[in-house]
Amino acid sequence: MLSVITVVYNNFNHIEDTILNVLKLKENNNLEYIIIDGGSTDGTCNVIEKYKNEISCFISEPDKGIYDAMNKGVNLAKGEWLIFMNSGDLFYNNKNQILNLSFLDKQETKEFDIIYGNTLTKNGGKIVKVPQLNIRPNYFFLDTICHQSVFFNKRVFHNVGYYNLDYKIISDRDLLFRVAKSNGKFHHVDYIITVWDEEGFSKENISLFRLEDLLFIQQNFRFFERNYLFFERRFKSALKKILK
Repeated sequence: MLSVITVVYNNFNHIEDTILNVLKLKENNNLEYIIIDGGSTDGTCNVIEKYKNEISCFISEPDKGIYDAMNKGVNLAKGEWLIFMNSGDLFYNNKNQILNLSFLDKQETKEFDIIYGNTLTKNGGKIVKVPQLNIRPNYFFLDTICHQSVFFNKRVFHNVGYYNLDYKIISDRDLLFRVAKSNGKFHHVDYIITVWDEEGFSKENISLFRLEDLLFIQQNFRFFERNYLFFERRFKSALKKILK
């Protein structure tokens, strides 16, 4: 079973789109739907209540931010695989062809800790694709995988812990880094999984994002590693321009 977790706080204008999208996916797939609300006061909860008979679990209470709410969702989830589809984000639906999640049921996927796909940006119409790589911790030095298109095997949270509440924006990147650092197995599926609203919290708080990015790098990469990885990135970028 797949556990789809939506966290929301005061997002009346977008929560219903996400709910209807997930419930459409539920028609043809074995999934439970969990919604964690942070104590909304704008009518968000009234919208959610309309669909309470089709939602597996719904709680509304104050929390310490988005990652605290996501940790609550992890604790409630019963599925073998978890994905976070937060308010405003959608599973990809191409001409009414609902995403086929059968790849999660294949026996060979059981060995993977992370399965990730491609992402379509809602406003830019750009496909974000991280191809199949031998994902190592160094990958997360300056990059990450779009969180909305990541399926987590639930054992990940038992093995490396939950979302770090010290981060308000990049805790998902930190979690993926810890999975890679523990030799977790990553697997790419070449499908568009989600439509991601890139005009979100991180873009609205770019100064905090930069501060957390710097903190993450300083805490996890030694001085000589940082210099080497910066040089490697610049070299590859320059080489790419020359070969164009």
